[in-house]
Amino acid sequence: MGFFQHPFLSRAADRLAHWDVPLVKIGSGECNNYPLVQHIASMGKPVILSTGMNTIESVAPSVDILRDAGVPFALLHTTNLYPTPNHLIRLGGLTRFGGGFS
Repeated sequence: MGFFQHPFLSRAADRLAHWDVPLVKIGSGECNNYPLVQHIASMGKPVILSTGMNTIESVAPSVDILRDAGVPFALLHTTNLYPTPNHLIRLGGLTRFGGGFS
């Protein structure tokens, strides 16, 4: 079992770095907090980036930050409404996430 955490602040990310966590999750609420994404990317750890409540346009800068830092990352297509009605799932966004970023 591995341990990872979703920090809301840079100092919380620093604490995770001190604990040498194997990866960091960035929640959808911080997905467009680009200074925080940059700070986390500078740690050099793999990142899980949740994308719920964001647009492709607001996720793209975070993806660019992670790519520029050279850290491995995964995007999660998430929702904040459970259960999610079918018309709000937006599975078509997955195809954009897979090939929509340069």
